[in-house]
Amino acid sequence: LVPGEHPFGAWYERESNIMSQKTVNGLWHFENVPDCLDLLLRMLNHEQEHRPTSQQILHHPFFWNDQRRLDFFTDLSDLIETDSTDPGIIAAMEIDCPLVIGSGWGESLDQGLLEELGRFRKYDFRCIKDLLRVMRNKRHHFNELSIEMKNLMGSLPSGFVQYFES
Repeated sequence: LVPGEHPFGAWYERESNIMSQKTVNGLWHFENVPDCLDLLLRMLNHEQEHRPTSQQILHHPFFWNDQRRLDFFTDLSDLIETDSTDPGIIAAMEIDCPLVIGSGWGESLDQGLLEELGRFRKYDFRCIKDLLRVMRNKRHHFNELSIEMKNLMGSLPSGFVQYFES
């Protein structure tokens, strides 16, 4: 994943960098691929007990196809909409919201979609829970979208997932 570079640097500095938990190479390649960066950081964790097993690595979202990603987003949205959901789960999901969506996810969506959203329900653009709900609702009502929106988003699941993940 890190093309030709060791994440802890050249051979003569690796041991020192490993001991000081200092990665120096390669990870910047993945700043725009959060799932890959997450996986690499987990694999490079200084504490062995916090590193994933090979089985856990194989099940990491970095390796999921678009259908599995979309199913996950939809299932998660359904899960957190129930009254029986532990409020701690939602709080844990929302705690890093600004890192995930910036100042608000509405700024990243096309005006046509925003207009369609407002006709059916009010959404909080600063909330991951509401973004997941939009994804879930638009997936289930994809055929009801305007032709322009379908063309903009692309096909299910690949274009749809790429639209929202971007």
